[in-house]
Amino acid sequence: MQKLSNTLFYAVICILMFAGVQPVYGEKTPEEILHEAMQFFSHVSFSADSCNDDGRVSQKRYTKVNPDGSRWTRLQGLEDDGMYTITNDSGTYSVFGNTAVKEPPRKLPPVKRSPDGKPRKTTLTIADGEWNGKSCHIITETVELSDYKTVYYIGKEDNFIYSRKRFDIESGELFSSMNYVNVVLNPDLPDDLFMLPENAVIKTLANSQEETEMIIEALNPPSVSATLDAAQLDKPMPVSKLIYIVATVFVALGLILVAVIIIRRRRSSNAR
Repeated sequence: MQKLSNTLFYAVICILMFAGVQPVYGEKTPEEILHEAMQFFSHVSFSADSCNDDGRVSQKRYTKVNPDGSRWTRLQGLEDDGMYTITNDSGTYSVFGNTAVKEPPRKLPPVKRSPDGKPRKTTLTIADGEWNGKSCHIITETVELSDYKTVYYIGKEDNFIYSRKRFDIESGELFSSMNYVNVVLNPDLPDDLFMLPENAVIKTLANSQEETEMIIEALNPPSVSATLDAAQLDKPMPVSKLIYIVATVFVALGLILVAVIIIRRRRSSNAR
């Protein structure tokens, strides 16, 4: 009798799935859980550490939702070295000491649709799992005609999206992720945390190429020129001066690398 009951139960589930009825997980469907989590993430203030997929913390994030609905963010390294990125009511800025580089306007890509012009079909699957010791819903989202699928880790107790990973559908390779640990919901975040320094020099850019060049310039201020004229080339260069030139070159290369990392982190965060 028990086997017959189980068989009938699974038969009913299969019939509902073929009929296009959204399966229910607990009292809510995966679509409802994901929608509520996205709404909550967009309307809650929090502080957190961003980490790589190996669990290594890379930067700190602060998000403040104001009474008028505006959303401010701040991204910075683990150490307060005067370099950070903020978004407030006036725009997004990369801050380096007293220099603030304003991000140029970005155009959102057009919404892709099916060949018949209708919105693309989205398929959701759900499973149980954990993220950093927290019990989570794991929801996998696959959109018609998309090259990737997205996996969300949503806290069962607080509805917070702790991780979002995107995988290439064909290769299964992970190509972007957003991971948070040490999350504090609704912390008391002062407005000053999201404001520019009082003496900031604001530089506005027209495109991303100018943005990169200005960030490098801000990180590498003008220094003593190492250019040699024709007469000096005939003279042996002092060892101390040679060491100074080599050190300057290495420092400049390091600063350029830092600029590239900052830009990639910020663009990755904006995309999330």
